[in-house]
This record gives sequence, structure tokens and C-alpha cells, in this order.
Amino acid sequence: MTGRQFAPRHTADADQILVHSFVHGFSSLSGAEVVAEVRDLLDSCETYQLDHEEVTRVVLGEHPMTAPPGPDDFFSYCEGTAKSAELHVCYALLAHENLVSVVTNARNGPLQGVQQELEIIVPLAAMMLQQA
Repeated sequence: MTGRQFAPRHTADADQILVHSFVHGFSSLSGAEVVAEVRDLLDSCETYQLDHEEVTRVVLGEHPMTAPPGPDDFFSYCEGTAKSAELHVCYALLAHENLVSVVTNARNGPLQGVQQELEIIVPLAAMMLQQA
């Protein structure tokens, strides 16, 4: 598994935006199978909590966006937290052969803004995944 993390950047109003992009390789599954499994699991998941966190995450559902050219499969969804109505995180999963690129955009602010930022980032991630 390899990963790349992009450093946080600041907007004009000093809100912090955090973007992560990691690529995961699988030996026994195709990337498209992994993306389909995540999509299926999220259909039945409303909330969850990670072992190392005390915050309950709330799945807000699929973020319907146009799939970028190139990936074998693509899925995007967003979540928030039970503690803060302002913190939003959106994910995009892009499959190529046995690889899955997971792009995450998180920040305090309106959900629509986080989704729009993800839509700007995803085509670049898709292009980079095709070159992997």
C-alpha cells in the first residue's frame, strides 16, 4: 500500500481545508470489487465510531457527482459528526485494476462547499491513478 498526503491549505477566510489521497493495492480483489463493497456497506450504515475516536460519525449518503474519465468504478459519499453540525468530510473512491484511490476532503463549513472542492480534486486523482 502506498499513500500520498497533501498538506493542508488555507482559504482567504483562514478556514483550514484538509485533503488526503491514498492509493491502496489489493492482491485478491479488483479495485472495482472493493469500491462496490464499500457502496453496498454504506447503504445500511447510518452512523459509526472508530475505535480510536470518541466522536460518532454520521453517514450523510452518496454524493452524486459525474465520474471522472478513466476509473473502472467510482463512488463518492459524505459524512458529518454527531458533535458538530459544521464538520463535513467527503470521500471519493476510484478503482483502477487492483488499485483503489481514496480522496478525502474535510473542513468546517457547509457541506456543499466540501462537495464542490472534492469535485475539483477528483479529476486530478483519476489522472494520477491511471498513471500508476
